Amino acid sequence: MPLWLPLGFIFIAVFVGTLALFSAGIAASAIRQRRLAELKQGRPLSSEATPSVKAQKPDIDPAPLLSGILQNSTLGKRLQLLILRAGLVWRPSELVALTLACILLGYIIGILSSRGSISMGIILALIGSVGPYVYLKAKQGRRQAHLSAQIPDMLDILSSSLRSGHSFLSGVQILVSQMQPPLTDEFARVVQEVKFGASLADALGDMVYRTENYDMELIVSAVQTQLAVGGNLAEILDQIGTMIRDRIALAGEISAATAEGRFSAMILVGMPFILAFIVNSVSPGYLSPLLSDPLGQMMLGVAGGLVVVGVLIIRKMLDVAL
Repeated sequence: MPLWLPLGFIFIAVFVGTLALFSAGIAASAIRQRRLAELKQGRPLSSEATPSVKAQKPDIDPAPLLSGILQNSTLGKRLQLLILRAGLVWRPSELVALTLACILLGYIIGILSSRGSISMGIILALIGSVGPYVYLKAKQGRRQAHLSAQIPDMLDILSSSLRSGHSFLSGVQILVSQMQPPLTDEFARVVQEVKFGASLADALGDMVYRTENYDMELIVSAVQTQLAVGGNLAEILDQIGTMIRDRIALAGEISAATAEGRFSAMILVGMPFILAFIVNSVSPGYLSPLLSDPLGQMMLGVAGGLVVVGVLIIRKMLDVAL
């Protein structure tokens, strides 16, 4: 093993540890300042007085330095939007720290599993770097599916409240009290933004930007048009609800028709790994050159790339079918 490898590990560990200690020191300083302010104002120092008081205390940022760097940056805003669309309550700094930890963990696992192979460590580090992003995109996909499934019932409640004489904002408040997340989370944020002075059209536009949902964009466009020029909004919402239900039924039929393609993709992706496991179990060490020899590692990289390309092609074909 080359000398620079353990030195690199030590440098990374020292850097991460120093950043963590510095961030913890800033957080501890903020806590001390808050307690001094409470002492001057005659308030209790401890937050364990009652459970309600403890629940009202704000969450302490474990990495305020990194949060301050990302707060006004374009990267921080994009990460925050990605987190919001996934329905999580992470900070951008926590996502960055998790990504760095996955990169370091993947590199170490690659080095240890391949007995010092730098290329395998780099490959696993790259895989680890996209791990949190893939997790967030998967959470976003599930949240989008759940949100789309709630939209027809949402339209029924809104149209019924409008026919009863309520305003659209009152209907939204009724919606928040009667339905479940993630739909209620988005509309509760709309209500809060309106209470803080934002216009209803702007608050709804922000919701469309956060959710990135086509059905929600169609509904918000209809509401914004009605707010500008007037019209029977309840009838419009009923028509949109009927159209969305028909489209969902058609999408279900197409999904059933394309199930064979998805199953084929799963087989094509899983077969190389299953065959490698079987071969390695029958003849231990037979596949060792793929991990130890540079040519074998290059072949593994090319094969992995081809698998990814094949999955993307099949997914694109299924998307076109849908």
